[in-house]
Amino acid sequence: MRSLHDAILSDLRFDWSKRVCVVSLRAFLQNGQPAEDCQILLHGVTDASVPHCAPWGESSFVNTLRVDKGTFVIEMQSGDEIRIAAESFDFK
Repeated sequence: MRSLHDAILSDLRFDWSKRVCVVSLRAFLQNGQPAEDCQILLHGVTDASVPHCAPWGESSFVNTLRVDKGTFVIEMQSGDEIRIAAESFDFK
């Protein structure tokens, strides 16, 4: 997975019947280039936690992104951790 540090999270959508979560971002995919629209599609979702408590202050920017034992973890620069357990994912 490429680095998505400073990507801007715009929205998360969950299709209950298909068990698919779509994470929409504007990410800096190439050095020196403007941010581009991209999506992370998570398939076979079994659990999702989307807190928005902002312990570090309000921010829509991604700090880090990692996969931990089948759970996709997006740490926001607000200090919140979005956790989505899924069987697989695609990056578009």
